[in-house]
Amino acid sequence: MKRSILTAMMATQLCSCVGGGVMVGKREEMGGFAVNETRSKPLRRATEASANQNPSKQQLSKSWGNPDQQRNEGGEEIWEYRSGLAWRGAVPMIGIGLPLVVPVGKNGYDFHFPEGSSKADRLVIRSNEMKGAYFGLGSFGEGKGFGFNRLGSD
Repeated sequence: MKRSILTAMMATQLCSCVGGGVMVGKREEMGGFAVNETRSKPLRRATEASANQNPSKQQLSKSWGNPDQQRNEGGEEIWEYRSGLAWRGAVPMIGIGLPLVVPVGKNGYDFHFPEGSSKADRLVIRSNEMKGAYFGLGSFGEGKGFGFNRLGSD
């Protein structure tokens, strides 16, 4: 009996969704930020009180280690820390999602140091973002119960 109920619940999850989405790149730039002690939970936005706490090269090296790549562009030294693959493509869904995405590069964090400065003045974050919508009956994580749910980007 338990197996039948579980199978029925799983079937509603697999066959009641219709929609689609596109995996695109997201680029966010910050002027005021602080880094955490490890790369696993890397950042927090600076409050007004801590807006002058952008990390120095020494603090960044101590917390995150050596950068994956260093380069100079337009009078700035850029320290790049990679954080995984950058994926792009489509994700159609009729019953189950079929990700048609390919890796196109690396996501990561680029710390920009002005010429002659040891303190980062801005940070560029490169990440993946899913845009689209999925419609159907079911529970989609986040503690929602059965019903009509819509997922997608803001």
